[in-house]
Amino acid sequence: HDLGKLQNVPTGATSALWFRGQARAAWELKPSVGRDVDEGGLYDANEGPERLYKDEGYLLQRFKRDGYPFVQRVLSEWEAMTLGQHHRLPTRLLDWTSNPLVALFFAAETLWKDDGAVYAYRPRNNWRYHISTFRGENPAKRKVPEPLKVKGIKVVFPILLADRLIVQSGGFTIQDPLTDLMTRDGEEFDEADLDVLEIYKWTLRAEFKLRVLDELH
Repeated sequence: HDLGKLQNVPTGATSALWFRGQARAAWELKPSVGRDVDEGGLYDANEGPERLYKDEGYLLQRFKRDGYPFVQRVLSEWEAMTLGQHHRLPTRLLDWTSNPLVALFFAAETLWKDDGAVYAYRPRNNWRYHISTFRGENPAKRKVPEPLKVKGIKVVFPILLADRLIVQSGGFTIQDPLTDLMTRDGEEFDEADLDVLEIYKWTLRAEFKLRVLDELH
């Protein structure tokens, strides 16, 4: 992608970028729960999307139930989804980081015969639309929406329940899990439903992965 575009911040966007690394450039940019069952997701083409949405809700409730003995309380929907993502539960969250070196590490660390990819998105600067999982933190949006009912493509400020999120400067986006983010250009959204205004992708060629890891270390 043309790096010159990074200098042209669109109206309503911030100058900040958030990053994500994927070990295989051919993978779609969509949450784990929406991937095919043979890739660790829940989507089975023979069953269709309705089965995915049903199983997704069931898994989240099962995680809340099984997690109760460890936290001694009932987790909120957002807490369960955030912790579940940390423990490899398929969810509709996508992990992002404010640190491009963290994203580059994830693009380079595995699958050394495959090209990796680093993605970056630029968020809108109207923060009142972003989702904070702390109830009432956003004066303009005191009610926290249920995660499985969120529309559009939204930025999520999570409750940092896992050390990994803190160390990796982590955050999330949430969306319908079955659609690749890179294919949504030109789609129409209501104003309150779109927080991601630009997305970029850079390919990390397989032959450079080990060199990149050495330099990062």
